[in-house]
Amino acid sequence: MLLTAKDIEHLFPPSVVYEQARPQLDTSQLYPEELEQLGHAMDRRRAEYATARACAHGALTRLGFARQPVLAGESGAPIWPEGCVGSISHTRGYCAVAVARKEHIVSLGLDAEGIRALRPGVARRVCTRAELEWVQRAEPSERDARACTLFSAKEAFYKAQYPLTGRYLSFQAARVEVQEAEGRWSLESLCPSGPLRAGSRFEGSFVQRAGLVVTALVITEMQG
Repeated sequence: MLLTAKDIEHLFPPSVVYEQARPQLDTSQLYPEELEQLGHAMDRRRAEYATARACAHGALTRLGFARQPVLAGESGAPIWPEGCVGSISHTRGYCAVAVARKEHIVSLGLDAEGIRALRPGVARRVCTRAELEWVQRAEPSERDARACTLFSAKEAFYKAQYPLTGRYLSFQAARVEVQEAEGRWSLESLCPSGPLRAGSRFEGSFVQRAGLVVTALVITEMQG
């Protein structure tokens, strides 16, 4: 399942370039540096990495950058060319990349998750008490989607904040409220992280399609 143009417009403004694809086990388009970094990974990991990098190459070209390797830094986050911000996500059956120029976007986060049942221990680690209560208020058939949307929203936030702060955050360091009917979510940072103060608020969006949830966060200005 791939997102429609309307879905993508809901997630990101026009200044963001979005590429998506289903994972394919084809490493022929990878740069030697990318192949070296991939190493001897298993087939699923190779397919997701190769497809995500192909999406990244295409997105950078559409944005006006020269084709070039997109390597992962020590943290695992992708290293984008100077003047570019971006985010990569992949899950079973889906890969996507979003990139933008720094002159338009300070940072952005993208996350895709297959909707599944989170183990109770994982759910408690990811969700605050209020978030868990929100999940439990849903019909049983809808609880997994709610929990995965919370998880994905926090992942999108952490991806967006890391280039600004260089810090890892626990899932309990942020509180999310989801507006399901609007496909929107809001997040409040509960602890200071580099230039971001406790109480900073961010507004994101999400799309659910065929067992997949994709969340996005675009930061257009720093919140000190």
